[in-house]
Amino acid sequence: MEAAVQQIVSGDGAAAEAGTTAVLNALRDGTLSVLGLVALLKRPLTDEQDHEERARAVHLLSRVVADAPATLQSGDVSVMADFLSAKLQDWRCVEAAAPGCLALLQRHKQQQQLAPLPTDAALQLISRFCSVHVQGLVYRGRLTCYQILLEVLKVL
Repeated sequence: MEAAVQQIVSGDGAAAEAGTTAVLNALRDGTLSVLGLVALLKRPLTDEQDHEERARAVHLLSRVVADAPATLQSGDVSVMADFLSAKLQDWRCVEAAAPGCLALLQRHKQQQQLAPLPTDAALQLISRFCSVHVQGLVYRGRLTCYQILLEVLKVL
């Protein structure tokens, strides 16, 4: 699994996509836990020098939240919400974190049996989202951020 994670954070095109598929499958079949994945991503997630690797690692966690939501237990949901919303304040990771934040906000509506996003985690995510400079993002990032805004407005 370490090799797959390395392929993902190095951004090796097709190899990165194959690595992402392998990680998602390992999470789904239980051979890898979310905590285990975070442990494998420790270096790239905390690397202050390599912004691209950090963004790719955050993007992988967003993919886990969006594409393998059943792998997240209720405690994982709060931790991922806190982590991904914090990454909204890291300009280099906004576009990578936003899809995961959106998936967390939509989580309980899509599948009722999933552990819901706790209210305090949702409020913290929304408060951090308010400081994102959406206009500075490329199209895909802006689109995701506007979808987050729509989710927030639906709740009000």
